[in-house]
Amino acid sequence: MRYLFFLCGLVLFLFSCSNVIFVHSQPEGLESLHEIPDRLHGMYVFEDSSFNSESYVVTDSSVGDMVLGDNLIVKQRGNYFYLNLSGDNEYALYVVRITQFLHEDIEISFLNITNENAHLFNILNLEEIRAFDEQDEGQPLSFNQRPDYLIDDVSVNQLNLLLNSSKNKQRLLRVD
Repeated sequence: MRYLFFLCGLVLFLFSCSNVIFVHSQPEGLESLHEIPDRLHGMYVFEDSSFNSESYVVTDSSVGDMVLGDNLIVKQRGNYFYLNLSGDNEYALYVVRITQFLHEDIEISFLNITNENAHLFNILNLEEIRAFDEQDEGQPLSFNQRPDYLIDDVSVNQLNLLLNSSKNKQRLLRVD
């Protein structure tokens, strides 16, 4: 469990690893944690240091420089922790899963919508995304970043579909 909150600090770095943002913190039916449990306090790093070589300190009220209640909302369901980073009336979501069998295994998932599953979600900015995708190929290179999918009214099943279809996952290690 302690590895899970280490992932929260990593979320700042990982903002670009997902293409989904939400109107509300996820999952919508769960209460937010008011403090991070003592057993999760410590320092964490990504197992793959080529992905991110920074370490993150987890305390009762913060992960790295993110503070619970300010720009970070953490929710828990079973062995899953949902790290919601708020900004501009939207939430980026990162899901940390802790498996406890013989040893703790902590994994962070970065959610992505694909062309194959996009029709399953209430995407509020679909026209903006289509316009970006339909730009003429003959145009000079643009430094504009493709907009993230802004989705609303997400059911538990839809959230699980995003989580289970996520191929972008990283393992976390506790170093103290």
